[in-house]
Amino acid sequence: MSRLTMAALLLAPLLTGGAAAQQPAPDADIQMIALDGELQAHSEMGVTDVYKFLYQGIFGPGHAIENRDAATRYLGEEMANLRPVEIMDPLCQPLGGDPSMVRIHLRPFAAGGGDQSVLLDAFVSSAESARPDPTAMEKVLDRAVTRLIRRNRYQLAGQLEDLAGELAEAGYPPVHHSDKYVAAYGPAYRVVLLELAQQHGWCQ
Repeated sequence: MSRLTMAALLLAPLLTGGAAAQQPAPDADIQMIALDGELQAHSEMGVTDVYKFLYQGIFGPGHAIENRDAATRYLGEEMANLRPVEIMDPLCQPLGGDPSMVRIHLRPFAAGGGDQSVLLDAFVSSAESARPDPTAMEKVLDRAVTRLIRRNRYQLAGQLEDLAGELAEAGYPPVHHSDKYVAAYGPAYRVVLLELAQQHGWCQ
């Protein structure tokens, strides 16, 4: 019996009600709360998008930087080619992790006259400060599966459990957003440390 099936059986009485049944207390973990917000804002999320969201909180942006020159070029090109979308993401989106990471979304950043060089510095510094931890990634994926079950997202929970098992063998590599997510939301952001984002006034 898989962990997903066991968890579903254990949670069923709590989720279906009953005179004495009580809904479990919300998980206080910042990453789980942040994931709830991401799922609400982006209903087209697939399993790779969930994994990527959790991955960025644990591993930070290091995988996205080949070198500073390349990072500068990619940011300039992306800022110059932002396409309009129906859903405008907030400037700052929490990801959690230790140290805590956030997504700084480029559309509101550009609309507010943000300085690309300052964002680039924060991005590079964040990559250097990240402390990738596969054990932490395993734990947060486990919590996310349980969280999705509690939200009645059984299919997505099962998909995440399967994907986590597959990618664990490879040390939890980075993945791309799903085609559906890209088509719907045109994701454009940089992952930076919350501490640096707060220093620059991007996050409260």
